[in-house]
Amino acid sequence: MGALNPFALKKRVRNNGIAVERAISCNEEGTEIEMGGTRGRCMATERQQRKRSLLTLSLYTILAIGVIHKLRYFLEINREQDGSYVPLRFSETQYFFTEKRPMNSRSVLPTMTFPNPITIDGKQPKIRFLWGIVCTAREKDFLRRQTIRETYLSYYKDRPELGTPNLICSIHEYTSDAKIREECELIYTFVAGGATEPDAPTQLLDDVDPNRPMTLDPPTATTTNGNGKNQDASDEIIENDITYLNVKENKLLGKSHTYLKWASAKVQDGTINVDYISKADTDTILFPPRWFAFTHTSLMPHPYNRFVYGGIFLDRLGCGGVGVSHCRHMVNKNYVAGEMSFLSPDLSHFITSDQLDRKGMKSNDTEDVITANYVHSSPQPVHEVVITPKHVLWEHGDQLKDPVKYLKRWNQLKDTWRLDEPAFAMR
Repeated sequence: MGALNPFALKKRVRNNGIAVERAISCNEEGTEIEMGGTRGRCMATERQQRKRSLLTLSLYTILAIGVIHKLRYFLEINREQDGSYVPLRFSETQYFFTEKRPMNSRSVLPTMTFPNPITIDGKQPKIRFLWGIVCTAREKDFLRRQTIRETYLSYYKDRPELGTPNLICSIHEYTSDAKIREECELIYTFVAGGATEPDAPTQLLDDVDPNRPMTLDPPTATTTNGNGKNQDASDEIIENDITYLNVKENKLLGKSHTYLKWASAKVQDGTINVDYISKADTDTILFPPRWFAFTHTSLMPHPYNRFVYGGIFLDRLGCGGVGVSHCRHMVNKNYVAGEMSFLSPDLSHFITSDQLDRKGMKSNDTEDVITANYVHSSPQPVHEVVITPKHVLWEHGDQLKDPVKYLKRWNQLKDTWRLDEPAFAMR
């Protein structure tokens, strides 16, 4: 018989039909021990009981954390900011689009207060962005591009009273007009794959002919309308704001990283003078006054913007948890959601150059996670600019892929933003 455990349990047993309590000692194996002519059954040793209690407590703790996490985001979306606005996004950790209220209700942006603009030597610097809107050149996407052109990309052109008609410009306007080049702070271009040969690569970073041109000449004119039908020559629409990358059209196989490589090269050779390179989706609506208030108060120009990585950051839980394969491959604890992200040119150059061994890294089908893995492999410290949905600099969602709903949402929200800082009141 094993050594007796120093503790004893009491068990109710039947003795001639009467319930009585008898002391039962337990050995370390938890087997029953005869005491005073009565055999009792030890349900567990002290050690086993402690293990079971800890396991139960751990399970309840995990469950409580999950419930609290979901409840926090549920409360976040239903919280009415400034008593009026409920964002369309479901939560900052979700990609899918869930609209909690009808699109035609509570469509007023909350008032935002920004600090004073950054000044260097007593002057407010221009913070310039190359704004790449990733799309396809397919005819069905023409209406989506045109809707974006007629909404936030034309915000200042449609408001001459603001006195900044060139604050947003296309890359064609930027390269062809010196005045616009001086005044423009958001230089946009749509980014599409233009290679049509069957064996064309999907990216121009690894295992690709180094002499292959990075871009293709755009068509001189687009003679199709949104329905893909031919138009008369007098009604031609020239889309000179599209950059055609010399890769096969794709969404998750390297087109975005090829764009970053091309953009970095344009900055290095002086063709484009910008402080940051951004990538945005076509289902993202930018709110220009808030955006420029943010850039002027929160970002530094070159050369003070070393290795900067910004956007809405998500953690492993936002990625999908350890149950999702590419989330387990994350190099660091976070990444920026693909709806809108930006890098300083030096960081963009690093992640697309031969300095980074991309072949030795896990590959997956989510380009924003891959970008983060590249970024967090930098030997230099990376400065993260953390934006959250509460800042309401833009709005993103699957329903905004529909040009009609995109335009409707824009019309609901335009001119409803209110900035407390007088310096931005007329933006």
